This record gives sequence, C-alpha cells and structure tokens, in this order.
Amino acid sequence: MTWTTKITDRVAEGLRFAVRGALLINAIIAAVASIYFTTKFVFFLIRYLDRILFSQPW
Repeated sequence: MTWTTKITDRVAEGLRFAVRGALLINAIIAAVASIYFTTKFVFFLIRYLDRILFSQPW
C-alpha cells in the first residue's frame, strides 16, 4: 500500500472541483436571473393594472 496519490487521481479531483464550481456559479446566476425577471414582471404587472384598471373611475 502506497501513501502517494496517482497523478490521475489528482487530475480527477481537480476536474471534480472545477465542475462543482461551475455548477455552483451557474446555480447562482440562474437564481439571480430568476429574481430579476420576477421583479421585472411584477413591476410590469403593476404598471399594466394601473393603466387598465385604475386609470378610469369605477
């Protein structure tokens, strides 16, 4: 039994780290984009309802 790691094991660990980092960054970007589009939709809906429903007296 040897205590040293093989070069392929080190490369595999590096690739796993890179993939996990890329997935984490993609998840953060997707979450921020979702918040942005939801906020944009809500403000659009508020302006639309203000223009359609509340521009004339009931």
